[in-house]
Amino acid sequence: MVSLRSEKTGVESTIFVSTKGYAEHAPRIKIAVGPPPTFNATSKSASMAIHDYSIRGESVAPHVVEQAKRFIDLNREVLLDYWDFKIDTAQLIERLKPI
Repeated sequence: MVSLRSEKTGVESTIFVSTKGYAEHAPRIKIAVGPPPTFNATSKSASMAIHDYSIRGESVAPHVVEQAKRFIDLNREVLLDYWDFKIDTAQLIERLKPI
């Protein structure tokens, strides 16, 4: 699992990417909802499904939603490879493309 700041993604919020693990939900990313837009013990977040961009959780600013969609579009294959344990975190970070 990895938290990625805007310098790596181009999204104006921190994005959390995880592997499937024991999850019973579809592949997704998490979006930190600020302030501040980062993850910590008291952070609020929303989840965005990789397959249809559906959002659950906190409200996300419309421009951040659009940025997250573009990030997914550019990186869908690598995000799914990470979700399915086909690559490790270092490979994920190496292959990601910012928007």
